[in-house]
Amino acid sequence: METSDTVVISLFSGVIITLIILIGYFCNPKDGGPLASSELSSGIDVFFFTGSLVWVLFAVGANIEIFKRFNVNYEWIFQIDPSYKMYHWQFFKVGLIFLFIWVFCLFWQIVKMKMPDQFFNDYATFSLCCIIFFSVLCAIPLRILYSTARWVLAKNCW
Repeated sequence: METSDTVVISLFSGVIITLIILIGYFCNPKDGGPLASSELSSGIDVFFFTGSLVWVLFAVGANIEIFKRFNVNYEWIFQIDPSYKMYHWQFFKVGLIFLFIWVFCLFWQIVKMKMPDQFFNDYATFSLCCIIFFSVLCAIPLRILYSTARWVLAKNCW
C-alpha cells in the first residue's frame, strides 16, 4: 500500500468517525421539529440503497483479500483481465470515500430535521444529493477512482 493511499484512508476514517459522533449528538429525541419523522422516513430508502452499495464495496474488498490468502483464482471466476491486478485496499479506499459521502449526507439530513426554521422545504434534499453523488462518482468518465476497476466491475455485474 502506498503512503498516499494510507493518508487518504486515515483522513476519511477520521472524518467519518467525527461525523458519526456528531450524528449521535444530534439524534437526541427532543426538539425533533414538526416534520422530522416524515422527513427522515422519506429519505431512508435512499440511504438504505446507497448504504448497501457501500457495504458491497467493503465486502468485495474482503472477498479479494480472502481469495488471495487462500490462492483462489478469482480472476478466472469473475472473468477479470489478468493483467489488471485488483487489491483489497483499493476497494477499501473507494468504499471509505463513498461511506464519507453517505455519512455526510445523512448528517446534514439530520441537521436539517433538527433546525426546521433554517431550511425552507420539508423534502429529503440531502438523500437526493447522496444518490446524485453516488451516480456521478460511479459513472464519471475521467480516469480517477480506479476507472478500469469500475468498468470491469460494471461489466461483470451486467
